[in-house]
Amino acid sequence: MLARHRLFLYQFVWEESQQPIVAARDVEGFFCDVESVSSSLRLVDAEWADGVRGDSFQEVEMQVLDANSEAMASYYLRELDVLGSSGDGENLMLDVTGYSLPFPYAGVIWRRWARSRPRSVGEWKELGVDSYESWLHVVQTAWFEAGRRAMRYTNTSPYVLEGRDLGTMAGFYCALGEVINGPGGYFGANLAGLDDCLSAHGPNGNGDTFQLVWHDYADSRQQLGRDEVEGMVRVLRERGVDLCLQE
Repeated sequence: MLARHRLFLYQFVWEESQQPIVAARDVEGFFCDVESVSSSLRLVDAEWADGVRGDSFQEVEMQVLDANSEAMASYYLRELDVLGSSGDGENLMLDVTGYSLPFPYAGVIWRRWARSRPRSVGEWKELGVDSYESWLHVVQTAWFEAGRRAMRYTNTSPYVLEGRDLGTMAGFYCALGEVINGPGGYFGANLAGLDDCLSAHGPNGNGDTFQLVWHDYADSRQQLGRDEVEGMVRVLRERGVDLCLQE
Protein backbone atom coordinates (compact mmCIF):
# COMPACT_ATOMS: atom_id res chain seq x y z
CA MET A 1 0.00 0.00 0.00
CA LEU A 2 0.97 3.63 -0.48
CA ALA A 3 0.41 6.71 1.65
CA ARG A 4 -2.83 7.94 0.06
CA HIS A 5 -2.67 11.23 1.93
CA ARG A 6 0.05 12.17 -0.55
CA LEU A 7 -0.91 13.16 -4.07
CA PHE A 8 1.05 11.09 -6.56
CA LEU A 9 0.78 11.66 -10.30
CA TYR A 10 2.53 8.44 -11.31
CA GLN A 11 2.39 4.89 -10.02
CA PHE A 12 4.30 1.81 -11.15
CA VAL A 13 2.46 -1.50 -10.76
CA TRP A 14 2.88 -5.12 -11.79
CA GLU A 15 0.83 -5.41 -14.96
CA GLU A 16 -0.97 -8.66 -14.16
CA SER A 17 -1.81 -8.15 -10.48
CA GLN A 18 -2.00 -4.32 -10.55
CA GLN A 19 -0.20 -4.32 -7.20
CA PRO A 20 1.75 -1.07 -6.55
CA ILE A 21 5.54 -1.04 -6.62
CA VAL A 22 6.46 2.62 -6.28
CA ALA A 23 4.77 5.98 -6.79
CA ALA A 24 6.08 9.48 -7.43
CA ARG A 25 4.93 13.06 -7.66
CA ASP A 26 6.72 13.40 -11.00
CA VAL A 27 8.62 11.32 -13.55
CA GLU A 28 11.34 12.96 -15.61
CA GLY A 29 12.51 11.52 -18.92
CA PHE A 30 9.43 9.65 -20.16
CA PHE A 31 7.86 12.42 -22.25
CA CYS A 32 10.66 13.81 -24.44
CA ASP A 33 11.30 15.68 -27.66
CA VAL A 34 12.20 12.47 -29.47
CA GLU A 35 11.09 8.85 -29.18
CA SER A 36 13.54 6.32 -27.76
CA VAL A 37 13.34 2.56 -27.33
CA SER A 38 15.36 2.74 -24.12
CA SER A 39 15.54 5.51 -21.57
CA SER A 40 16.34 6.37 -17.95
CA LEU A 41 13.72 7.91 -15.72
CA ARG A 42 14.03 9.95 -12.55
CA LEU A 43 11.23 9.53 -10.05
CA VAL A 44 10.81 12.72 -8.04
CA ASP A 45 9.61 12.49 -4.42
CA ALA A 46 9.09 8.74 -4.74
CA GLU A 47 7.66 6.27 -2.23
CA TRP A 48 7.87 2.48 -2.25
CA ALA A 49 4.74 0.44 -1.60
CA ASP A 50 4.74 -1.35 1.75
CA GLY A 51 7.02 -4.36 1.76
CA VAL A 52 8.40 -3.71 -1.72
CA ARG A 53 12.10 -3.34 -2.33
CA GLY A 54 14.31 -4.62 -5.10
CA ASP A 55 16.74 -3.92 -7.88
CA SER A 56 14.72 -5.24 -10.83
CA PHE A 57 11.02 -5.64 -11.61
CA GLN A 58 9.45 -7.45 -14.58
CA GLU A 59 6.18 -6.85 -16.48
CA VAL A 60 5.65 -3.34 -15.13
CA GLU A 61 3.05 -0.73 -16.05
CA MET A 62 3.28 2.99 -15.37
CA GLN A 63 -0.02 4.63 -14.51
CA VAL A 64 -0.93 8.31 -14.55
CA LEU A 65 -3.25 9.07 -11.62
CA ASP A 66 -5.92 11.68 -11.08
CA ALA A 67 -6.66 13.43 -7.78
CA ASN A 68 -8.68 10.38 -6.66
CA SER A 69 -5.75 8.03 -7.38
CA GLU A 70 -7.63 6.53 -10.33
CA ALA A 71 -5.63 5.70 -13.47
CA MET A 72 -6.11 8.13 -16.35
CA ALA A 73 -3.52 6.35 -18.50
CA SER A 74 -1.36 3.23 -18.51
CA TYR A 75 1.98 2.68 -20.24
CA TYR A 76 3.57 -0.77 -20.43
CA LEU A 77 7.28 -0.57 -19.60
CA ARG A 78 8.16 -4.29 -19.32
CA GLU A 79 11.16 -4.00 -16.98
CA LEU A 80 12.48 -1.59 -14.34
CA ASP A 81 16.08 -1.72 -13.12
CA VAL A 82 16.93 0.46 -10.14
CA LEU A 83 20.15 2.41 -10.61
CA GLY A 84 20.14 4.08 -7.23
CA SER A 85 18.36 6.44 -4.89
CA SER A 86 19.02 9.44 -2.75
CA GLY A 87 17.58 10.41 0.63
CA ASP A 88 14.71 8.34 2.01
CA GLY A 89 13.56 7.01 -1.36
CA GLU A 90 13.31 10.43 -2.92
CA ASN A 91 14.66 11.22 -6.41
CA LEU A 92 14.86 7.51 -7.16
CA MET A 93 16.63 6.69 -10.42
CA LEU A 94 15.18 3.90 -12.54
CA ASP A 95 16.65 2.45 -15.70
CA VAL A 96 13.70 1.53 -17.90
CA THR A 97 13.89 -1.18 -20.53
CA GLY A 98 11.09 0.27 -22.57
CA TYR A 99 10.72 3.56 -24.34
CA SER A 100 10.13 7.29 -24.09
CA LEU A 101 7.45 9.15 -26.00
CA PRO A 102 7.84 12.22 -28.25
CA PHE A 103 5.17 14.30 -26.50
CA PRO A 104 7.17 16.83 -24.46
CA TYR A 105 4.10 18.63 -23.07
CA ALA A 106 2.24 15.49 -22.02
CA GLY A 107 3.53 15.56 -18.44
CA VAL A 108 2.30 19.13 -17.97
CA ILE A 109 -1.05 18.25 -19.52
CA TRP A 110 -1.49 15.11 -17.43
CA ARG A 111 -0.86 17.15 -14.27
CA ARG A 112 -3.49 19.64 -15.40
CA TRP A 113 -5.97 16.83 -16.12
CA ALA A 114 -5.25 15.30 -12.71
CA ARG A 115 -6.53 18.49 -11.09
CA SER A 116 -9.51 18.85 -13.40
CA ARG A 117 -10.52 17.30 -16.70
CA PRO A 118 -11.26 19.76 -19.54
CA ARG A 119 -14.56 21.56 -19.01
CA SER A 120 -14.63 24.22 -21.71
CA VAL A 121 -14.04 24.41 -25.44
CA GLY A 122 -10.55 25.37 -26.60
CA GLU A 123 -8.51 24.53 -23.50
CA TRP A 124 -6.12 22.61 -25.75
CA LYS A 125 -4.99 25.94 -27.27
CA GLU A 126 -3.75 27.46 -24.02
CA LEU A 127 -0.23 25.96 -24.08
CA GLY A 128 0.42 26.99 -27.68
CA VAL A 129 0.67 25.23 -31.00
CA ASP A 130 3.73 23.17 -30.03
CA SER A 131 1.63 21.37 -27.42
CA TYR A 132 -1.19 20.23 -29.71
CA GLU A 133 0.28 16.79 -30.48
CA SER A 134 0.86 16.20 -26.77
CA TRP A 135 -2.71 17.24 -25.96
CA LEU A 136 -4.06 14.91 -28.64
CA HIS A 137 -1.97 12.06 -27.21
CA VAL A 138 -3.44 12.70 -23.74
CA VAL A 139 -6.97 12.87 -25.16
CA GLN A 140 -6.62 9.60 -27.05
CA THR A 141 -4.92 7.74 -24.20
CA ALA A 142 -7.39 8.89 -21.54
CA TRP A 143 -10.35 8.16 -23.81
CA PHE A 144 -9.55 4.50 -24.26
CA GLU A 145 -8.25 4.05 -20.69
CA ALA A 146 -11.75 5.02 -19.53
CA GLY A 147 -13.21 2.17 -21.58
CA ARG A 148 -14.75 4.33 -24.28
CA ARG A 149 -14.89 3.29 -27.91
CA ALA A 150 -13.90 5.13 -31.08
CA MET A 151 -17.37 6.48 -31.77
CA ARG A 152 -19.75 9.41 -31.35
CA TYR A 153 -21.40 9.59 -27.93
CA THR A 154 -23.47 12.74 -28.43
CA ASN A 155 -26.54 13.46 -30.50
CA THR A 156 -26.45 17.24 -30.97
CA SER A 157 -26.10 17.46 -34.76
CA PRO A 158 -25.44 19.76 -36.50
CA TYR A 159 -21.97 20.09 -35.05
CA VAL A 160 -20.01 23.28 -35.75
CA LEU A 161 -16.23 23.16 -36.27
CA GLU A 162 -14.45 26.50 -36.06
CA GLY A 163 -11.76 26.12 -38.71
CA ARG A 164 -9.68 29.21 -38.01
CA ASP A 165 -6.45 28.95 -35.99
CA LEU A 166 -6.33 25.16 -35.85
CA GLY A 167 -2.59 25.46 -36.45
CA THR A 168 -1.72 21.82 -37.14
CA MET A 169 -3.39 18.53 -37.99
CA ALA A 170 -3.22 17.65 -34.29
CA GLY A 171 -5.12 20.89 -33.63
CA PHE A 172 -7.79 19.83 -36.10
CA TYR A 173 -8.33 16.52 -34.30
CA CYS A 174 -8.35 18.23 -30.90
CA ALA A 175 -11.08 20.57 -32.16
CA LEU A 176 -13.08 17.84 -33.90
CA GLY A 177 -12.95 15.60 -30.83
CA GLU A 178 -14.42 18.24 -28.54
CA VAL A 179 -17.01 19.34 -31.13
CA ILE A 180 -18.29 15.76 -31.38
CA ASN A 181 -17.70 14.39 -27.87
CA GLY A 182 -17.25 17.45 -25.65
CA PRO A 183 -14.15 18.98 -24.01
CA GLY A 184 -11.41 16.36 -23.80
CA GLY A 185 -13.33 14.23 -26.29
CA TYR A 186 -11.79 11.96 -28.91
CA PHE A 187 -12.89 11.51 -32.51
CA GLY A 188 -9.78 10.26 -34.26
CA ALA A 189 -6.11 11.24 -34.23
CA ASN A 190 -5.42 10.55 -37.92
CA LEU A 191 -7.37 9.54 -41.00
CA ALA A 192 -7.52 5.87 -39.99
CA GLY A 193 -8.74 6.80 -36.51
CA LEU A 194 -11.32 9.18 -37.95
CA ASP A 195 -12.58 6.43 -40.24
CA ASP A 196 -12.88 4.06 -37.26
CA CYS A 197 -15.00 6.61 -35.40
CA LEU A 198 -17.21 7.20 -38.42
CA SER A 199 -17.62 3.45 -38.98
CA ALA A 200 -18.97 2.85 -35.47
CA HIS A 201 -22.62 3.07 -34.57
CA GLY A 202 -23.50 6.40 -33.01
CA PRO A 203 -26.11 7.23 -30.37
CA ASN A 204 -28.99 6.49 -32.75
CA GLY A 205 -27.74 2.95 -33.25
CA ASN A 206 -27.85 3.07 -37.04
CA GLY A 207 -24.49 4.37 -38.14
CA ASP A 208 -22.72 7.63 -37.46
CA THR A 209 -24.53 9.86 -39.95
CA PHE A 210 -24.70 13.48 -38.83
CA GLN A 211 -24.23 17.04 -40.06
CA LEU A 212 -20.95 18.89 -39.62
CA VAL A 213 -20.69 22.60 -40.40
CA TRP A 214 -17.07 23.58 -41.01
CA HIS A 215 -16.55 27.33 -40.61
CA ASP A 216 -13.56 29.07 -42.24
CA TYR A 217 -12.84 26.03 -44.36
CA ALA A 218 -10.52 28.01 -46.66
CA ASP A 219 -8.40 29.06 -43.66
CA SER A 220 -8.16 25.44 -42.51
CA ARG A 221 -7.07 24.29 -45.93
CA GLN A 222 -4.37 26.96 -46.06
CA GLN A 223 -3.06 26.18 -42.55
CA LEU A 224 -3.22 22.41 -42.66
CA GLY A 225 -2.48 21.74 -46.31
CA ARG A 226 -4.77 21.18 -49.25
CA ASP A 227 -4.11 17.44 -49.62
CA GLU A 228 -4.57 16.72 -45.91
CA VAL A 229 -7.82 18.63 -45.63
CA GLU A 230 -9.28 17.22 -48.84
CA GLY A 231 -8.41 13.73 -47.59
CA MET A 232 -10.44 14.38 -44.43
CA VAL A 233 -13.33 15.76 -46.46
CA ARG A 234 -13.30 12.63 -48.60
CA VAL A 235 -13.41 10.31 -45.58
CA LEU A 236 -16.21 12.30 -43.95
CA ARG A 237 -18.35 12.24 -47.06
CA GLU A 238 -17.65 8.59 -47.85
CA ARG A 239 -18.98 7.73 -44.40
CA GLY A 240 -22.19 9.66 -44.98
CA VAL A 241 -21.50 12.84 -43.03
CA ASP A 242 -23.60 15.76 -44.24
CA LEU A 243 -20.69 18.20 -44.57
CA CYS A 244 -21.30 21.92 -45.00
CA LEU A 245 -18.10 23.74 -45.95
CA GLN A 246 -18.28 27.47 -45.28
CA GLU A 247 -15.43 29.42 -46.82
